[in-house]
Order: sequence, then structure tokens, then C-alpha cells
Amino acid sequence: MRVISQDGAIDVPYENFVFGIIEDNSIVAIRDTIARPSEIAQGVVATYSTAEKAKKAMEMLREQYKKYVGASVNIYGCFQFPNNDEIEVQNEA
Repeated sequence: MRVISQDGAIDVPYENFVFGIIEDNSIVAIRDTIARPSEIAQGVVATYSTAEKAKKAMEMLREQYKKYVGASVNIYGCFQFPNNDEIEVQNEA
């Protein structure tokens, strides 16, 4: 499955990357590294205004991947991180 950044500038294979949330609520894609996600400045694929929105976006990514691997036919799957204003969370003020 392909994962596309919010702005469409980055397109990477889900299976070859680790995705993590860093301190500024950005989501980064990391490959072949021993550094923690918080130490990586490159590879930002999305940025959100709150930690809750970043977590929700990661949840959406996992759900899309579950659908992709659970498909009974060989399909091309992709997920593009939504914009900040497209994510709603329950605890948001």
C-alpha cells in the first residue's frame, strides 16, 4: 500500500517504513534507521494542531492498511494523510 503525505509531495510504501508521531504533532516516515522518530527531522508526512488529531490520523492509516491486507483480491491501495481541518476528535474544544 502507498502512503501519501498531506501535501502530496511524498509517496512511500507502507510496508517499508515506520510511521511515528513526534513532539510537534507531526507524523514522520522513517526507513532503515536506529534513531527514534522524535530524533528525525526529515520525512514529515503530516502535521496536526493537536496530539489527538495526530493519533486519529495514525488510526486512520492503520484502518486503511487493515482493509488493504484483508482484501481478497490483489488491489492497489493508498492512503493520503488528511489535512488538519479534516480530522475531528471527541476531546477537541
